[in-house]
Amino acid sequence: INRRMMQFHLKQIQRIVLLCCCITFFTFALIPQQSTRQQQLQQQIQHQAGAGWEIHRAIQRLQSNGRPSSPNTVLSDFPSTTADVVRVLQSWAKDYAGKDEWKSLLNKRNLRHEIEESIVALHHLREWRKSRVSTTTISNTFIAVDACCGKGVFSTLLSYLVPQCGLCYAGLSRIILLDKNEEINWNHIQAANANHTLEKRPFLELWPGTNLHEHDIMVERLLLASAGTASSISMMTEVAKEDDASSIPLAITGIHLCKTLSPTLVGIVNALGKETVPYLCLAPCCLPKTRNHKFPIHLYEGPLQRQARMAVVKAKKETQTEKQQTFAC
Repeated sequence: INRRMMQFHLKQIQRIVLLCCCITFFTFALIPQQSTRQQQLQQQIQHQAGAGWEIHRAIQRLQSNGRPSSPNTVLSDFPSTTADVVRVLQSWAKDYAGKDEWKSLLNKRNLRHEIEESIVALHHLREWRKSRVSTTTISNTFIAVDACCGKGVFSTLLSYLVPQCGLCYAGLSRIILLDKNEEINWNHIQAANANHTLEKRPFLELWPGTNLHEHDIMVERLLLASAGTASSISMMTEVAKEDDASSIPLAITGIHLCKTLSPTLVGIVNALGKETVPYLCLAPCCLPKTRNHKFPIHLYEGPLQRQARMAVVKAKKETQTEKQQTFAC
């Protein structure tokens, strides 16, 4: 009887073990299929949500306008750059269209117009890099600056073009986006930066609340960015006294700058000097009326000249503050 009972229990245990093995097998076999189906469903929902976004219309127009026979002579002059940009846009449409963090950029109402403006600036930056890499013997590293960047169409395209175009933008270490508006939706910039190391793209560095008209502050901040090693404005003077060859050159681009912003940016570039800023691409939107009014543009200042002028400005401000604080007894 005991032997029969033991055989019965062994058979029961074998059945239980076999059942557990079957459950485990089917579980691990079905879970990947379910997760794959969920991913496919999510991708379908994402593509449906982004199907009507502006980026698709922009790609279609660029593909037709970029042909040599196109009446749009601006883009037909830059077929290589236009083709590279279209490839980037196609990857964005595939991977990002329908995602909330990219909506403010890829579904922008005037996206195509801003892309076309960026193509011209990207072409000239590429040509400058080609000439500089072939002729210079100093370090090829440089920093791109997007002045009054808005949504950052130019900068984001540039970041994604770097791994695609190889030597076209060789040496680009990072991209600075500066704008006075602090309420711009830059979620797409943060999303782009999340994978920049893995995709070997330059980092997009945001400078919100940056006013170009604050000349001295702008010059100091850009000198710090160029120096790289300076960690505070108080260190800027000491860094500026060193050889300019140790600093990283800045390539500044200003697209669609309105009214006095264009001459203001020219003054900043002049003040920084040609060693710090060997490249400037400026595309003004409009210029102010000059009737009975002149707009001063700053010229180049050496470190000691700038330090002396800023000391005078500081002394004047302190004197004005003291006058405002005095009152009759």
